[in-house]
Amino acid sequence: MDFLDSHYCRITKIFLSFFGQWPYESLRKRLIITIVASTICLTGILPKVIGLVTIWGDLGLMIDCVPILLLDVVDVVKLGNNLINFSQMHKLFDSIQNEWKLDRDAAELEVMKKYAEEGNQFIKYYICE
Repeated sequence: MDFLDSHYCRITKIFLSFFGQWPYESLRKRLIITIVASTICLTGILPKVIGLVTIWGDLGLMIDCVPILLLDVVDVVKLGNNLINFSQMHKLFDSIQNEWKLDRDAAELEVMKKYAEEGNQFIKYYICE
């Protein structure tokens, strides 16, 4: 069974491809998407930092501004972490694919399908967050 093309992995593949993180995408496409996503994240941070500097000293406004800025910073850190650990992600997907190719009895296959379905649900929840 080709797990990475199955319905269990479809949403994950689409989601990771959208952000240039799908390990089996061409290098050129990954780079273009990553540069665009990084640019969008970074251009969102600059006006927020300028806004924070202009309201510096007004504690009430700063408390409103900081969490929004931190969300953008977390996005940039997450994107950077994904780039740094990209080879590990590729190894992980290779390992998952190899496990699904092994011959298994019906009981083991059902357990794997159950956990694959749960993983699919977690991805759906993650996307909605």
